[in-house]
Amino acid sequence: MKFAKILVSSSCLVFIFFALNAHAEPQAVNRQERIAPLKNYYLENVRNEMDQPEKWAESFAGKIKPEEDAARDLIVFVHGFKTSPEEAEDLSEKMFNSINTLKVHAHDNSKPIFLALSWPSDTVLFGRAQKAASKVSAHLAEFLKIVDSPKRFRKIILIGYSLGAQVVMDTLGRLQSWKSPKKIDGVVLIQGAILGSSIRTWKGIATTNFPAAELDAIARGKPLPEPIKFNVDGAGPYFYSSQLAEKFIVTTSDSDFILDVLFEITGTFSWNPAAPRTMPGPGIMSSYDNVRLIAIGRPFPSNPVFDIWPPIMAPELPDNRGGDLGLKKPETRLAPDPSKILQQTVVRYEFQTQHKRLKEIHLDELPGVDNGHYPLKREISRRNLLREIFALLEYKTTP
Repeated sequence: MKFAKILVSSSCLVFIFFALNAHAEPQAVNRQERIAPLKNYYLENVRNEMDQPEKWAESFAGKIKPEEDAARDLIVFVHGFKTSPEEAEDLSEKMFNSINTLKVHAHDNSKPIFLALSWPSDTVLFGRAQKAASKVSAHLAEFLKIVDSPKRFRKIILIGYSLGAQVVMDTLGRLQSWKSPKKIDGVVLIQGAILGSSIRTWKGIATTNFPAAELDAIARGKPLPEPIKFNVDGAGPYFYSSQLAEKFIVTTSDSDFILDVLFEITGTFSWNPAAPRTMPGPGIMSSYDNVRLIAIGRPFPSNPVFDIWPPIMAPELPDNRGGDLGLKKPETRLAPDPSKILQQTVVRYEFQTQHKRLKEIHLDELPGVDNGHYPLKREISRRNLLREIFALLEYKTTP
């Protein structure tokens, strides 16, 4: 019966997942319909060289002309989940065209170089795409290592959209492991599909009570059993690597339910690299109410945060009242009987973000920007969001 319930629950989640992701990325258009010239633009496909990051990085770095680009900045854009090669190309060019339209430039009026990565995220399994994102980060990290010795760009800005945020943050993790970690001038996560707790530290106090023993002690007139308290302090997997970013910008949306669905599915049924390392204690199969499964693209709850671990219940005695017919008492959704709860643990968390230059852009508060998972889909929304982002990165744009 329980197995059947899990299957029904998972089927519902998968249905919602496909419904919400039916148009995960903008549809591709014919190249003839694209009007902007692709100068200062690179679209690099790593799909055919997933196991050769060094070879790919050396090949692409050979296209960079140090004598022309050394005095300019580099912007790297990484697309998100469920994106075909054609959709990746289309979205990348739209991003580049919007940056051109805004006339993004540094204080010396130089225009940045734009690099877009096309990687194999076009799978229906989010967990499989997470694995691919981790592998692709090796390509980007190797490329950044090459162009930094000697230094070929003045500044480097990494922009990750949706699951592209994991590519960016895993890249920072690889950079951090080097003997001389490279600083990145700016990191931007647009509706990032990584956990919000992954860039935070926390201090927690877990309190374990024994409700059944407490009720028994009251009935017998004996002292109540003392609760057990212990610390559950920790840090998210991206907390330390995020410190490599000179500027750190994150967009959030109170209407991005797609992120809720993605992490509810992966937190329950699939491979999720961040969840076991991000929060201590057992996981709970729930959605936005569970702090373990809140994506960075969703508003993070204010302190304190309480997490209730699943109670340890007394074993149920067999019910034979149905006789040979196998009848059972109907199941109810009432709260469990305290006299049957052997142990209950509640954790009180205080989360902190130590990045001094972290800036959050709340899409619901930004005029002209679509509030949800797709702020890059419509041109006007994309342009308004990029204008805000590049202002925070201290670039100049058109009014």
